Amino acid sequence: MSRKKRRKTERLINIISIAAITASAVAVITVTNTAGSSEYGEIDTLKATETLEERETVAGISPDDIRGETGDTVSENESSENKSVESVLQQTSSDDEAQEVYEADDETKAVNPLVVSKEYNNVASGKLEETSYVKSDYFENTLFLGDSRTVALKNNGFIAEENTFAVNGISHLSFLTYEFTDSVTGVTGDIFTIVKARKPERIYVALGVNGVAFIDKSTFAQKYNELIDGLMAASPDSIIVIQCILPVNESTYTGTNKNLNNGNIDAMNKELLRIAEEKEVFYLDISDAMKDSNNQLMSVYDSGDGIHFSFTGYSIVYDGICRHGVD
Repeated sequence: MSRKKRRKTERLINIISIAAITASAVAVITVTNTAGSSEYGEIDTLKATETLEERETVAGISPDDIRGETGDTVSENESSENKSVESVLQQTSSDDEAQEVYEADDETKAVNPLVVSKEYNNVASGKLEETSYVKSDYFENTLFLGDSRTVALKNNGFIAEENTFAVNGISHLSFLTYEFTDSVTGVTGDIFTIVKARKPERIYVALGVNGVAFIDKSTFAQKYNELIDGLMAASPDSIIVIQCILPVNESTYTGTNKNLNNGNIDAMNKELLRIAEEKEVFYLDISDAMKDSNNQLMSVYDSGDGIHFSFTGYSIVYDGICRHGVD
């Protein structure tokens, strides 16, 4: 059974099972609550090295302010439907430590959980929907792959250094063969070797801005496909999230290649969504939260070079990830 079909089946069974509980048709159920310089020149040259302290003074905000919503409490944005489901499950479960109960169908080899409890209510694959704010342990075994924008998320304290594999100025073409060393496992090799050894729960991929102005659409898609295929082969059970290429501010962009514009970025983002749907992985698009009415990166989120973000901008990126949980 494909990953996409399996997730759709789980969601359908969950809905049916919850209805059965409500009707008192099921007496006892146990449930798990599962919880650098640019190879192309000037495009990606450095605001990524700015530190948390340097940005705090200007923005008046810190990663602790952003992460203050994480923790064990559920977000106020959680739907009433999820709350009612949680209350039903709490009333019917007599175990302190819940477990999943499965029925296996030998003929189809399908595994049918009586109840599947997911931490975050989401789609089977493709474009992610907004969810409750992720909990503080969500990123413990999550890897972030990217360029200088991802480096800046790390430098500003939003994501852990040991989980970050990002390089200033890199494109997804060069990322395929770049050699990393994992401080956790001690393994050195390309990203596929790193992922195979680490076996992360989730992998966020934020690449593409370096290359969108230089690489033709066909090659861009081909190499991105190679990247996703390689990650899936290295760790089949990992959840993969392709992040959209975030917008630039064309009026303040200090580079010389005018092909780096939001029209081209939007076109490549459609390709990334198509790839996610085809590969049955996930796609995170938070670009609208960073754009003004003219389809440009908002000035408040612009570091001043038109491509990198202010501290407030990076906080919006992190917040967007946290509001689109997937499991």
